[in-house]
Amino acid sequence: MTAGRFEPLRVRSVVRRRPSEWEELLLLALPSRRFVFVPKRSVDPRIWAFDDLPFDDVAFDRDGGSLSFFANSHIDYRRDVMDERRMENRLSRRRFLGTSAAAAAWAILPAGAAGWSAGRPTGVADVRLGAISYSFRALPSSAEAVLGYFTQTGMMTVELMGGPAEAYAGAPEPPAFPRGRMSEMTEEEIASVRQARDEYQAEVGAWRRSASMDRFRALGRMYNDAGVEIDILKLGDADWSDEEIDYAFNAARAVGARGISFEISEESAVRMSPFADKHDMIIGMHNHTQVGEPGFSFDPVLTHSPNAMLNLDIGHYVAGTDESPVPVIRQYHDRISHLHIKDRRTGANGGDNVPFGEGDTPIGEVLRLLRDEGYPISAMIELEYSIPEDSDVLTEMARCVEYCRAEIAA
Repeated sequence: MTAGRFEPLRVRSVVRRRPSEWEELLLLALPSRRFVFVPKRSVDPRIWAFDDLPFDDVAFDRDGGSLSFFANSHIDYRRDVMDERRMENRLSRRRFLGTSAAAAAWAILPAGAAGWSAGRPTGVADVRLGAISYSFRALPSSAEAVLGYFTQTGMMTVELMGGPAEAYAGAPEPPAFPRGRMSEMTEEEIASVRQARDEYQAEVGAWRRSASMDRFRALGRMYNDAGVEIDILKLGDADWSDEEIDYAFNAARAVGARGISFEISEESAVRMSPFADKHDMIIGMHNHTQVGEPGFSFDPVLTHSPNAMLNLDIGHYVAGTDESPVPVIRQYHDRISHLHIKDRRTGANGGDNVPFGEGDTPIGEVLRLLRDEGYPISAMIELEYSIPEDSDVLTEMARCVEYCRAEIAA
């Protein structure tokens, strides 16, 4: 069975001018009747079928890589991109929403996973497999583009980074900070960067304190209509004002998320836990390799609220401790909001991020633990290893998904 059997979406292509070359893009028509462009070279041909359709005067968003609307001259192409009458004859809207995601997911499943339906296992406890949108940081990162990447790779739940969500809601555009290390800058350059940063923080802070939730609700609907659930919104910081922290939780609720995530620390737990209780939402605190430091414990950050939870990064845990995260998941299973799934080698073996299956992180054992115990913990793939020269982000993400599906089905 292949995605072509369902024909849930049709894809057309367009050519855009880059500074030094021509690049062919693909227009993805989503079930929400919105459209996004992604590079043709990064589209998995096992999932998408496409043919040529010329465009001109295409309006791109500010990151230069995705399209969330049509110029007026292109409105007439909508029926040509997605034949709505044929769709309505073949599928009801409810069946269409389910089948579009299922078809994409089925296309990347291993042959032995015949027990899957609509991307979920049958006969075993459900495993909520998704990804953090940070995985696509090397690609255009608008909320619409990210949604396209998820429908392409067959994932149906996301930890959405705050940047794309806030940009979609109309937040001020951040300045273009110079690349490079601060140690390589002159004192004048450092002062200029800090001033620009402070000015932007003041501007975006003022915007957050008065931002409407309407666009965040629209964002949640757009993702839901495409069959993708925004599970966690990575937004908020302990250094924010009370009003800004309230805004972060309100935005998370508006998009339909269970809560927000941020980096783990005792200070952050103390600061953010009362807001989690106020809004009756969770906070997921993300670890790095500090878990291997002498005397480290997860317990202190969990004491401040029942809504304070762990965003356990199993790859960082292995690299930091040289130990399996399985005992930790068993111990804290009711205090873990979601996992970050990556493959790292132990610190003794260098601690590198590597393609799935090549490191020391027991990804399969962890996923089967969630399956067998029925733990309601989302498993979010985080792509952090270097992309091979002969590959690209979407191809590698499809491989990560396929690897995880196969391990769950084993």
